[in-house]
Amino acid sequence: MKELKICPICGGEMIHPVGVYVRVEHPEHGPTLYTITARGCDVSSVKCEAERPRGVVIIQEYLGECGHRWIETEQFHKGSTIQDWQQLNTLVGPDYVIWRD
Repeated sequence: MKELKICPICGGEMIHPVGVYVRVEHPEHGPTLYTITARGCDVSSVKCEAERPRGVVIIQEYLGECGHRWIETEQFHKGSTIQDWQQLNTLVGPDYVIWRD
């Protein structure tokens, strides 16, 4: 079933993807972040937080034409999927959305 993604802050329907990030715990390399943005793809090590998530964390970043910017997070633990979102305060220009040529 297809569903239109809307801004979680105001309900605006004009939404653009800015980035996709996947955080993985590697037994040999520690926490690793895979990043896909308009700048390309990147793999980097990340600092450990006090409470490290188990499994994979998928983060999607969005920018609405309404001016709002946020991330949506999916985290997996023992067969359960936890979804969350968080508003971001800093704005990015339209050249940072990943669907543009």
